[in-house]
Amino acid sequence: LTGIGHILEKAGYNTRYLIGNADFGGVKDLLTAYHIPVVSEENTIGEYQKVDHGLHDHDLFQEAKLQVNELSQDTNAPFALFLSTVNTHFPNGIYDERMEQYISKKDNDLEFSVSSVDYLIKDFITYIKAKKLFENTAIFIFPDHLFMGANNKVTDNLEKSKRELYLLTNVSENKLN
Repeated sequence: LTGIGHILEKAGYNTRYLIGNADFGGVKDLLTAYHIPVVSEENTIGEYQKVDHGLHDHDLFQEAKLQVNELSQDTNAPFALFLSTVNTHFPNGIYDERMEQYISKKDNDLEFSVSSVDYLIKDFITYIKAKKLFENTAIFIFPDHLFMGANNKVTDNLEKSKRELYLLTNVSENKLN
């Protein structure tokens, strides 16, 4: 089956998919079939503490910066870098105390984890801009499923409204079909 990896490969892109643990949900096998190299706790450029779920999002974004540095060296080939975060995962998020230097305390670990990922995305975009890559970079942020969880203020508030998947991007709307 043709997938995005095959299309990007044919278009001359260098691709990499960053995830804390490549074995999670069969990601490694799927991406291998689609010709997208996987970077996880097993083969990072940087050195990071491994945790049960592979890498914390903080480390994943640090690794993404190193990957951008490496991929942007080849000025003849565009690149596609995919990141799959995990610290906001069901049921309560995964707390990373290192983020306390950037994020104030929240009512629960899930809210703290969501705020942490928000901070890390902003920091990564700031990094892309500093590298002078932003003007030629399309950023897409989207979930792989609806938000899950129960018995906390975040999910209780979400249940009060219609929930759908979403796409956040810096690509102008007239370029999206």
